Amino acid sequence: MKMTTLLCAASLSCLTAWAGEVNIIANSDFEKVDENNVVANWKAGTGSRMEVVGEGVNGSKVLRTYSTIKVSNVLYRGSICQKFPDLTAGKYVLSGEFKGALGGLYLVVIYNKDASSKFAKWISADRFVKTEEAGWFKFSEPLEVPADTKDALLVIETYQLEKDQYTDLDNVKLIKQEDKK
Repeated sequence: MKMTTLLCAASLSCLTAWAGEVNIIANSDFEKVDENNVVANWKAGTGSRMEVVGEGVNGSKVLRTYSTIKVSNVLYRGSICQKFPDLTAGKYVLSGEFKGALGGLYLVVIYNKDASSKFAKWISADRFVKTEEAGWFKFSEPLEVPADTKDALLVIETYQLEKDQYTDLDNVKLIKQEDKK
């Protein structure tokens, strides 16, 4: 029994080292859906709408969010979210890919259900970074999770100029950065 445990631990350690990174976000490529094509592990924000479609990077599925909520004279918002019940303190990178008629992207991670304790980043259209895939852009933002964090909520808000325009999201990741010793 002891030898089996050691072998399993060694194998897990090697697999983790081989992979080089562990994504905290469940179903980050939006491939897991139920029989009604509802994406697993993600929720639409209040008043928002989302669906899974097959037009992603490298032909994969993507999560399409629709901007349905008017937030100003010129902007409509859509949002999606996912909970992390056991997020640990440390440095992370939040990244992903997106496309659509987007005016901006707002990334938020709320710690311990306290809206005043959060990471928040607004990315305006003039700061979008193109990918090699036609029409696709990417984001990559470092963040630090505080020491007293027990859980967290990731919120991704998309902003468009017209109601019901959509944004496609793919490969959303939250990767913990290991300390180099």
